[in-house]
Amino acid sequence: MKNIELPKDWKMDTLDNATSIIRNGANIKQGEDGGYPITRIETISNSFIDINKFGYAGIEELGKYKDYLLQQGDILMSHINSEKHLGKVAIYENCNIEIIHGMNLLCIRFNNEIILSKYAYYFLNTKRFKIQLPRITKKSVNQASFSINDLKNLKIIIPPLEIQKKIINVLEKSEKALEKRMESIKLLDELVKSRFIEMFGDPALNPKGWEKGKIADIVIKT
Repeated sequence: MKNIELPKDWKMDTLDNATSIIRNGANIKQGEDGGYPITRIETISNSFIDINKFGYAGIEELGKYKDYLLQQGDILMSHINSEKHLGKVAIYENCNIEIIHGMNLLCIRFNNEIILSKYAYYFLNTKRFKIQLPRITKKSVNQASFSINDLKNLKIIIPPLEIQKKIINVLEKSEKALEKRMESIKLLDELVKSRFIEMFGDPALNPKGWEKGKIADIVIKT
């Protein structure tokens, strides 16, 4: 990351200094049904923790895997994937389910005395952070990866905690507004489709017996 002039009291530091944990998950052979859910690469493919994309291994008692349970604010990052998905993140928050952190996703746990997890999550999604990834990425056939040690050396901008809270508040409001907008567009699209079928019938079945033709036969050529 290029040196930039930061506001007073802001600083730039490495992920290593801003985190308490950056690690891979438990090595568990998945395939059996039931038990505790286990994360896998697909779990965060849509940039959130998708409860429909867990793995299972029939683990009913945590035992040695207790230390691998995700904690509030943990961030999962894809570090072995196709290049376009490399560095994708999702945050574990407000989940009513205990999840074991499995292999091939990194768990990043920030030191909340320095940096708030939700602010860190937003920063890890910025272009300013992602432009650092190519220099630590190693490519191979059909996939790319980067190491934990290389990731630890990447930089993150750390404002004072009060500023972080304000940034989080603004971005959360923006997300909610965007979600409402997308829902409105979806409902409008469904309404338009419904009204079209009501007026003209299903185009595939053509129950009203409309005459069919080619566009070329009805357009005026100039």
